[in-house]
Amino acid sequence: RTCFKVLHDQRGLSIHFMLDIDGTIYQTLDVKERAWHATSSNHRSVGIEIANMGSYKVGGKNPFDRWYARDTDGRTRITIPSANGDGGVRTPNFVGRPLRNEPVIGPVQGETQMMYDLTPQQYDSLIKLTAALCTVLPKITPDYPKDDQGTLITHQLPKEQLATYAGVLGHYHVQDDKSDPGPALNWELLMSNVRRAMKHPPRIDQTIISEPRGWMEKSGEGWAGEWETDLPTAKLAAPKAPEVASTPNTTPEKAAGAK
Repeated sequence: RTCFKVLHDQRGLSIHFMLDIDGTIYQTLDVKERAWHATSSNHRSVGIEIANMGSYKVGGKNPFDRWYARDTDGRTRITIPSANGDGGVRTPNFVGRPLRNEPVIGPVQGETQMMYDLTPQQYDSLIKLTAALCTVLPKITPDYPKDDQGTLITHQLPKEQLATYAGVLGHYHVQDDKSDPGPALNWELLMSNVRRAMKHPPRIDQTIISEPRGWMEKSGEGWAGEWETDLPTAKLAAPKAPEVASTPNTTPEKAAGAK
């Protein structure tokens, strides 16, 4: 609720999807509609806003001491300040924990930043949502921006590259004054599971989970499955529009993304 209020009522912006800490997905626009969230990419993107306290310069001020705490067993949990009530989280008595216990440090726009990871529930929902978008909007490829060595690009893409990019990307790939989704988002975990989900849609007895690495299948005997590789986060994009009519305020979307 607060996210929508800030975006829509205070900043005059809009977004297609919002993802809360318990994995709840809120849709505020049809994907055929243009949202105002990504400047030059508004006309060709689907936006996903992810609830997180964001990333901050290492050594600078941050709000982590108010939003995160350690249990007696050393595990990190999200502590919504009392002034925010329950934060609007739909799951009763939900205890949110970042996927990785410690803050993740990494480069964003050439600056070393730190942030806490998303919750497992957010990864689970983000995998499913991204897989669905890549399936129904097939010009969005299930991949993220990489350099010639195959490493995640962590800064704004050159205009020419952005104009033809077709895949999942972050807000910081679109604008040089943005840092979301920050250094913590595990791009490879996300996209490898998205590709699996597109190839093997979950059955009623199957689910995708966001453990540090992998796709797991739930059976009557517990979890079994295959572990993936390693590390680092998302807004989606694609080259040419589908052959359908559009109006100034409704456009076929070619891209999607997470912030």
